[in-house]
Amino acid sequence: IGSTNPEHIREATKALDLLLSREEWYRLMAAAAGKPLP
Repeated sequence: IGSTNPEHIREATKALDLLLSREEWYRLMAAAAGKPLP
């Protein structure tokens, strides 16, 4: 996380509650890769 601030750490854990559909995961991975995925 790169933080010693407890509030920042608490905020970062909220990402664990994120639910993505298969299509959303695919789009996220393609965006991270910078190119279309197979």
